[in-house]
Amino acid sequence: GRPSKLDHTILLGMEQQQKAEGRQAQALHIYSKLQETQIPAFRAPETRTISNFEDFDFLAKYCIFSQEKLAKYKRAFEAVDTDGDGYLNCLQVLMALKEIVPSDALTDAEELYVYRILEIVDYYVTDGLTDLRLFAVMASLAQKIAALDNFMRALIG
Repeated sequence: GRPSKLDHTILLGMEQQQKAEGRQAQALHIYSKLQETQIPAFRAPETRTISNFEDFDFLAKYCIFSQEKLAKYKRAFEAVDTDGDGYLNCLQVLMALKEIVPSDALTDAEELYVYRILEIVDYYVTDGLTDLRLFAVMASLAQKIAALDNFMRALIG
């Protein structure tokens, strides 16, 4: 019994590693698309800004959070906040969102749409640092877009 259990554990670990590498590759792909499609004329001159959630209150009111969802968002956020400073850079945000919304649930265009919504309030995920509250808004928006897309696919048949 022991060798087969050990083999299963090793295989499970390898499978989890492959999934993590896949999520990282997808995050890098979206990151490159974000950089390619940003319009420089509308970007703020300063870089590496820290998100100020008060600017996003109007978005937050459309994101209804249950305690269960907030806990899930916090776990995903903390899993990639390797230095524990309470902020994520762009790649970390993209990786954490892959934990919340399965890769096959959003197209690239739909995922980019989430970030474009934030650009309306002059927040560019590629330039800024994201706190947990803003990440929760992003995750909720991404989940809502994925759910709406699934609903529309089911309706169309």
